[in-house]
Amino acid sequence: MSDSGCTDYLTGLLNRKGLNDSFHEIDPERKVQLLFLDLDNFKIVNDMYGHGVGDETLITFARILEAETPEGALITRLGGDEFAVLIPGFYTRDKVAEIADAILNSTRAKRDVSDAFRIVTASVGIVWDIPAGEGLDNILSNSDSAMYLAKEFGKDGFVFFDDFEDQIFQEKDMELKVADALKSGDFEMRYSPVVNLQSSKLIRTKAICRWNYSKSRILTRSDYCEVMEKSGFIKNIDLFAFEQICRDFADMKKQGKYFCIDVDFSYLLLMQEDFVETLKEIMNQYSFVPSDFEIAVDEKSFGIRGAGKIIECLDAIVEAGFSVSVTNFGSDFASIGHLRDISASAIEFNMDFIRNNINTRQGRRILGTFFSLGRDLSFLVIGSGVNDANDVVYLATNGCDAASGQYYGVWRYAGMPSSVVSGRMPSG
Repeated sequence: MSDSGCTDYLTGLLNRKGLNDSFHEIDPERKVQLLFLDLDNFKIVNDMYGHGVGDETLITFARILEAETPEGALITRLGGDEFAVLIPGFYTRDKVAEIADAILNSTRAKRDVSDAFRIVTASVGIVWDIPAGEGLDNILSNSDSAMYLAKEFGKDGFVFFDDFEDQIFQEKDMELKVADALKSGDFEMRYSPVVNLQSSKLIRTKAICRWNYSKSRILTRSDYCEVMEKSGFIKNIDLFAFEQICRDFADMKKQGKYFCIDVDFSYLLLMQEDFVETLKEIMNQYSFVPSDFEIAVDEKSFGIRGAGKIIECLDAIVEAGFSVSVTNFGSDFASIGHLRDISASAIEFNMDFIRNNINTRQGRRILGTFFSLGRDLSFLVIGSGVNDANDVVYLATNGCDAASGQYYGVWRYAGMPSSVVSGRMPSG
């Protein structure tokens, strides 16, 4: 393919047009396999070393692909740090896995000679043994979905699409349904009290956004958040939830009975420059102020986008008058090295993490260390997902300040009991 309009200017590989043109020359009945490759952490290379080193890294990776793939493969730079290798003809699954392994091993080997390759790895999604007649767009889409699963599984590896086909199609179905679900009222809010474990008084209310996905299935945020973050639609869901919270509690606010609401937001919204202004526009319609809300950010966000950027965003949020909490603390400890710098008033431990450690001596020491660390740093330490009185007793006697979960009840706003509205909860 000598046409410069079909060649990537930087690497000399095919570009997307070149791949498309070459693909249409393949017999529709001929089997093909496609490896969709993405360089993990490539943005960090650009940020640390500059775009010149970034370009050199892309060129080096292109040469790796040329060296490790069969003759006749269509090697393409799709754009940015994304590449594709289309291999026409029949290949066994094991052979395709060998090709992917060879690419990954050669990429790892560059760590000895390149600072950039000490940072970057490759994630690979593979569609194997499929007729070309299935269409390039469909094959690229499926291999792209498999590549994102490879990232979820820890990066620096490969995933075959057909191993997770049901899961991937379910996620795509979820993405297709979400817009209609928002319009038809299938998303709805529930509220659960957060209770001081010493006084049994309500100190805030946790907002929970649920999706009535089907007649027999209700999805919570943990079920749909990661999928919706891939498409970016989580931003629509989170803003819908925030406005619905404002509607629900507007009358209580006017009566002077209002208390702080804990609201989950995706890192995708937190990092938008107009995030605070967007919230203020919604709040102004219902006479709320920032101090009426606590912005809850999942601990995993610190690992996904880098702790420095998230901390910068949280500083701006606190400066605007909101309080902040870090939820799911202990899920991957992405924030632990930065606790002293995080402008948060609370850290929330999930009971699953607590239960996984409660039955061993070392586990109990770990929990005690983290609870003490939270208190020493002046965080409110919360245990979430409390199901029974045993959970409450453990948290209360081991240094947690507050708790929330099914044990204390979960309600629609209209069904909240007077004890919650008045801020008094029964003792455990």
